[in-house]
Amino acid sequence: MNYIGSKLSLLKFLEESINKVVDKDCDTFCDLFAGTGIVGSYFKKKDYKIIANDIQYYSYVLNRHYIGNHKELNFVKLIIEIPDLKNIDVRNRKTFVCNHLSDIKQLIKRISDFRDARDWKQFHNPKDCAISLALEAAEVLEHFQWKNPEEIKKYVETNKDEVSEELADVLYWVLLMSGDLNIDIVKAFDKKMLKNAKKYPVNKAKGKHTKYNKL
Repeated sequence: MNYIGSKLSLLKFLEESINKVVDKDCDTFCDLFAGTGIVGSYFKKKDYKIIANDIQYYSYVLNRHYIGNHKELNFVKLIIEIPDLKNIDVRNRKTFVCNHLSDIKQLIKRISDFRDARDWKQFHNPKDCAISLALEAAEVLEHFQWKNPEEIKKYVETNKDEVSEELADVLYWVLLMSGDLNIDIVKAFDKKMLKNAKKYPVNKAKGKHTKYNKL
């Protein structure tokens, strides 16, 4: 977590400055305005005992994790979903999991592994996958059918989990099809966005819903 005013870029400077005036036998570091915990976690890695303080609750949550937690997450239960995790050293599993969950290729692999473990590939020709994609998209639409703007706003606030699941189902089929058809969906998306930018230049399209050929 980073923001304007973060001390991330000052860590080396802080360490050098503190070492100039603090006794070498000092083993405790007090971070009175802990914020995101970036300073405390840095000095924790230097084998200091850390005292972290801040009035904000978000800071308490972050520092309980960065400062108060002394165990590496082992992600044992996730090994069932991500078998490759068992080959990763415990110290590196957090980074591996974050990269895995944010990597489109890994998401596609996860979906394919889920499908193949159940021997469903035999049913997944492009036509039926496209039908499934359309049906899931229709289920997203169903959440908003016959509702006015105010009702939609209230509905989303109280039914976000259900809408999220439908959107996830749509993404499932998009990624599954892109994998089966050997389409690099990230490149395809980037290419499409470049086309959209040319079709709808900001100076012509801003604030309008007019189709590109009528701008």
